[in-house]
Amino acid sequence: MRPWGDADPVAQDFRAAFGLGTDDKSIGLLDIDGVNMVAIQALARRTQELHAKSAEVDSLKAELKRSLSRLEAVVHARGAKP
Repeated sequence: MRPWGDADPVAQDFRAAFGLGTDDKSIGLLDIDGVNMVAIQALARRTQELHAKSAEVDSLKAELKRSLSRLEAVVHARGAKP
């Protein structure tokens, strides 16, 4: 068994999924290269979206930490009064 498993594309499945090629017996190199390029571009866009969401979450987390610190200060100040 190959280290990457048996995940080779099957020509019939490739043609059904992408409608490319002249028949369902072979996969043209340009066809598979084109599909790979579109997949890479989609992954790059998704990665950018995830980075933006991660930055937003980091910002919200920092805001929550500041709010928590203010609340803790108020609670501590009230608890310190006689």
